[in-house]
Amino acid sequence: MSENEEIFNDYLKEKQGFSHFIRQPKSWLILFTIVLAVLLAALFYKTVIVDTMGPKEVAESIQVVWHDTKWVEKESTANEVKVVPSITFKIKNTGKRPLAYVNLEGVFEIEETGKVLSDGAAQAFGDKPLQPGETSADIFIKAFFGYSGRTKAGILENKEWKQIRVKLFARTKGSPPVAISEIYPIKREIEGLTAAVQTGLNEAADKSFEKIGKTLRIVAQDSIWVDRLKSAEKSIIVPSITFQVKNVGNEPIRDVIFKGEFIFRDNSEKLSEGVVEALKEPLAPGETGGDISLRSELGYEATSKAAFVKNPQNWRKVDVKIYAKQKDLEYVLLATYSIRQEVEGVKVIYQFQQQ
Repeated sequence: MSENEEIFNDYLKEKQGFSHFIRQPKSWLILFTIVLAVLLAALFYKTVIVDTMGPKEVAESIQVVWHDTKWVEKESTANEVKVVPSITFKIKNTGKRPLAYVNLEGVFEIEETGKVLSDGAAQAFGDKPLQPGETSADIFIKAFFGYSGRTKAGILENKEWKQIRVKLFARTKGSPPVAISEIYPIKREIEGLTAAVQTGLNEAADKSFEKIGKTLRIVAQDSIWVDRLKSAEKSIIVPSITFQVKNVGNEPIRDVIFKGEFIFRDNSEKLSEGVVEALKEPLAPGETGGDISLRSELGYEATSKAAFVKNPQNWRKVDVKIYAKQKDLEYVLLATYSIRQEVEGVKVIYQFQQQ
């Protein structure tokens, strides 16, 4: 056989082998897998390698165009309130690509020492990317730690108050955090306090604040559970208290807001609260005002009041803390009372025995 014939025969065998390969069902699966792998690699390259912003591009694409700082309430109890520093700001996309899934971080530090007090974070533009040239809505970040005290006004007057500042950072997927702002001081301002208190011009306010606790005294009270919802199908009973206050001060007092905080006695967990404005007419020194009633918004549900009282195994005891304040001031605790385990309108034979 000549050399040309051998080459021709080898070519025919190769063609026959490829045709045979194509006709096999497994061959199409292998080809599909190869094509899919190529497409996924291309997609990964575009979304992870090409679309990922580096630190430089992130810094050049985000501009803080407005900001405001203050202290906000994190949590409060009957005896303590906690406030933390916060910043609200807007950013503008000054880059060439949309901003999506941007993690924004605020680092809060003590201005005097540079020591980090806390940090906070927020994620923006997850559902709707911020397009080039657009400005965002408000973005809010608050710290995890701050100050605590009996009242916000008391915290503001704390002599140990330290000035706090914050710096903003941003990062996108796969990129490290990069600074996007200068250092902003946190204003010595607590949300919920009047401007007079914020600026330190609060001597009169402080006197009024103290006057509530020194002037009002609860001289009579009675508590009971009442039916909040009356229907043929069910009853909802809630704790309530009715009381009277006496002016034991030297000046008339009026326009007082009373708040009742109803809490479970066994674990101090808050059930609900009620608020009422009273003393519309001045209460003169030595005088006792009329009845003031406070009622919880939440309670227990039963088919009827009597049915509930007959089965008291789940009836947890409740106490109420009574607070008072005048407009724009902090509440002052006047007294704490136990709510009698008795339902209004239910005969004595159905009452739950006190323990």
